[in-house]
Amino acid sequence: MNITSSVTKSAGTAITGIGAAINNSGSIAVDSGQLNFSYSYSQTPSGTLEVKIGGDADFDTFPVANAAALDGNLNIILTGGYEPTLDKTFEIMTAPSVTGQFSVVNGTAIVAGRKFDVLYTANNVTLKVVSD
Repeated sequence: MNITSSVTKSAGTAITGIGAAINNSGSIAVDSGQLNFSYSYSQTPSGTLEVKIGGDADFDTFPVANAAALDGNLNIILTGGYEPTLDKTFEIMTAPSVTGQFSVVNGTAIVAGRKFDVLYTANNVTLKVVSD
């Protein structure tokens, strides 16, 4: 499934799955709940993935059943006045295989002295709060 415009999961707090391989050259966001990719997820240089963080256990997650190939933009948005503490981590994506990295990360600044670092492993993408 090619996504060339904006897709937002907005209904309820339940888990929603997309049952197709995703090629994101548009924008994907979650207003509530979790968005599962039941096949693969590929993001092009023009694609954007938006992650909202509203608390220690209140943040968007994107599990991918197969491979995730990353590029493009990651937009991090803090909601509800939440300011995470140093060393707090948020695992935003999991997959059997993660390749590539987001080429642009927006919203890394938290407050004076704290920011998000994006950590990539072979199986996940995690945001970690570090000293500025």
